Amino acid sequence: MESRVPETPEDGDPEEDTATALQRLVELTAPQVTPLRSLRVQYRLLRKLGSGSYGRVLLARPRHGGPALALKLLRRDSVPRAIFLREFCVGRCVSSHPGLLCTLGFPLQTPRHFAFTQEFAPWGDLSGLLQEKQKCQASSLNPGRRQQWPLSMTPRTAWAASHQRSCSRARRPHWRWRKGWRWAHRPWCMPRWSSYTRRFGPWARAASAVSCWSLTARKVPARGQVRGTTMALKQLPKTSTSLRSFLYEFCVGLSLGTHPAIVAAYGIGIESADSYSFLTEPILHGDLIAFIQPKVGLTPSEAAQRCAAQLASALEHIHALGLVYRDLKPENVLVCDPTCQHVKLADFGHTRPRGTLLRLAGPPIPYTAPELCALPPLPEGLPIQPALDAWALGVLVFCLLTGYFPWDQPLEDTDPFYEDFLVWRASRQAQDRPQPWFGLAPAADALLWELLDPHPRRRSPVGAVRGYLGQPWRQQDEEASGLKEGRQ
Repeated sequence: MESRVPETPEDGDPEEDTATALQRLVELTAPQVTPLRSLRVQYRLLRKLGSGSYGRVLLARPRHGGPALALKLLRRDSVPRAIFLREFCVGRCVSSHPGLLCTLGFPLQTPRHFAFTQEFAPWGDLSGLLQEKQKCQASSLNPGRRQQWPLSMTPRTAWAASHQRSCSRARRPHWRWRKGWRWAHRPWCMPRWSSYTRRFGPWARAASAVSCWSLTARKVPARGQVRGTTMALKQLPKTSTSLRSFLYEFCVGLSLGTHPAIVAAYGIGIESADSYSFLTEPILHGDLIAFIQPKVGLTPSEAAQRCAAQLASALEHIHALGLVYRDLKPENVLVCDPTCQHVKLADFGHTRPRGTLLRLAGPPIPYTAPELCALPPLPEGLPIQPALDAWALGVLVFCLLTGYFPWDQPLEDTDPFYEDFLVWRASRQAQDRPQPWFGLAPAADALLWELLDPHPRRRSPVGAVRGYLGQPWRQQDEEASGLKEGRQ
């Protein structure tokens, strides 16, 4: 009989209790608390959303671009650091469920507050809706008198007081949900994949088939009217996807989805007879390639800067977790609104840990960094670094501004456009400027030169985009800005 070495909690022992795992997570998160002199350094504070004994919640918008967020502030003089970290960690762990508020980003600390960001719920909390309905009922019963409830009464008691007679015989609506949904409410555990085939049928329905990202699924109660949250269903065929590859992409998406510029993956995986699937938030306006006009780019220029800033923020988040995205292109950037105000990064099948050895499997494309096209330093391949994503971001920014690819392949001997770019970098003379680069402003030239440096060690990180925001990136924008200043 073979002896088996017992597993330790560090090896992922499933018998580790939730309290111990949460404590270990708090200890790992504590060094990541970012100290700030003031929250206004990173956010524009718009207005107060609520307050209480814990502190307050503010509506804020990141200064580098992105959607509005809820910024929760906890007073340091009344909330211990351990309590703050535990609340933050629990919020991050349960954020994958579509019915729970998503906790975003990293924990922050100012001289007076602990803080972290959450997704913004624009319609407030449920008590506000109950109070609003209570006021409407009171005004309909007494049109000439405005009825007010004592502050000591909660919305629930006020509701009961105003509707004691009318609701005495009313029955509460009762919904009996199918058991296949219950696993999502259990923390620190994964579902049994073998049971998804029979669970998928009763409640998931495809609503449209524009692409694998536009399929929607709904939670359906056992009886009564169909209700639930619309979600996107990404399907991966079993003929070309192994279970390991599917689980890898599913887990990476779960760990990264808390960032506002990354598509949020819900903790729901499905196995059917011919495919693996998982659910994400729905992005209904397609990918970025549909918004880039050939020979023109993305208009107006402010939209291009917003996209670049949000993608740089998403890539910084990925790099901070020790990963390299490796697949940045317009097809993997999803647009959340018709004016391209907000974009999100999707598809993490190629994301790998930093330092993973990689060899170029197929022919290079414009987004492929030149160090991947050369012979690898090791037989197993090149250790990947975040500089690969910086190169791809530079190519994408060029496409947003011009509507062209800067080259077909970053190979000096085979691509004349890339060879012209290298000659221009070496001479720094205006007469050597390649034809596709005409029309770009000096700020855009400087940014692209930093991101598209052929030497990966000299290449700027993706965060360099923030240093050029607010400046003209196209010559026509620079001329328009000069005319405006001259008139003033």
